[in-house]
Amino acid sequence: MVCLPDHKDLDGAVAALGALPVTFVRLPMPHLRFTRALPPHWDVVGPAAITPESLATLGHRVVVLGTVYFTGIVLDAVGADTERLYVTSTSRRPS
Repeated sequence: MVCLPDHKDLDGAVAALGALPVTFVRLPMPHLRFTRALPPHWDVVGPAAITPESLATLGHRVVVLGTVYFTGIVLDAVGADTERLYVTSTSRRPS
């Protein structure tokens, strides 16, 4: 699954993924644009396709490429057990 808005390196992703099967997800977020042309062999879906059931149809292993927000949506959809890897200055706990 790929979710790369126009300001990301979509051309690089297309080159790297080549002929692999790709499902491209367009998110309905007003600050993101998804107007760039995609390879004709890519499936294009909306956010409703980010469910455990639809992800299971993509194969035994699924690679998710895109924004942190998008990967978070996918991890949440599959109930992934995640933890914070680092603490930013705005998310530090009080001493």
